[in-house]
Amino acid sequence: MGGIIRIFILFSVFLVFTVPGIASVEYIVQSHENKPELIEKGLIDSAGADKNITFWDLPLWIKISFIAGMLAAGLGIIKLIPAILGRIIDPLENGMRQEIFDYISENPGCTITDVSDNLDLNRNSTKYHVLKLKYHKVINMDKYEKSLRLFKYSATFDEHQRTIIYLLKNKTGRTLLMSILENPGITNSELSRKHNMNKSSIHWHISRFQKTGVINYIPEGKLRRYYLTSSFEDIIKKERNLKAVSHSQE
Repeated sequence: MGGIIRIFILFSVFLVFTVPGIASVEYIVQSHENKPELIEKGLIDSAGADKNITFWDLPLWIKISFIAGMLAAGLGIIKLIPAILGRIIDPLENGMRQEIFDYISENPGCTITDVSDNLDLNRNSTKYHVLKLKYHKVINMDKYEKSLRLFKYSATFDEHQRTIIYLLKNKTGRTLLMSILENPGITNSELSRKHNMNKSSIHWHISRFQKTGVINYIPEGKLRRYYLTSSFEDIIKKERNLKAVSHSQE
């Protein structure tokens, strides 16, 4: 199908450049002078048109140009119809889709699996509705490592905000980020002792933080002292404060 469309487009382009060239070869038709003597001798025919012609009697290039134009217009309309209808139809009119959207709004950074399991929905059906919500720009879908994270489409959740929400979903990751926030310059060994975790586990999380640009470090001999980057520090503080408020209200 794609090959046919490409051929049609090339043919249309060909017509665009050739038809004007053909049309430029023209001649002028003028009315004859009213000379009875010429009419009597049969040198001028004033009886009107010889015959009426139909579309199919027109020159081939005119018929091809007209048909190509109609086909192009038809294909354009066909391709526009789904987009127009998609914008007119409310994507949240579907009850299941509304339920999924509400869950994503209340649980930013969740996955399709989270939605499916917590709402007790079929996995394939969940994926279908999530893709519909993304198509209508109701949600964002970001890929982090090997998972797709879902967020309500909103200016509230910029790229940095979504990254932090994703990292804080992991309990250990949250603990370590909060420690770095509260103890700027802390080292790998200090984090290991503080949280009674092995250094390899600490290193794995630190590597994730560095890849996403959340932390940087300053070398000090063989040690590395870790700090939150300025672009993420305020976001993590805000998340910490929101968590504290949430706990105080429970």
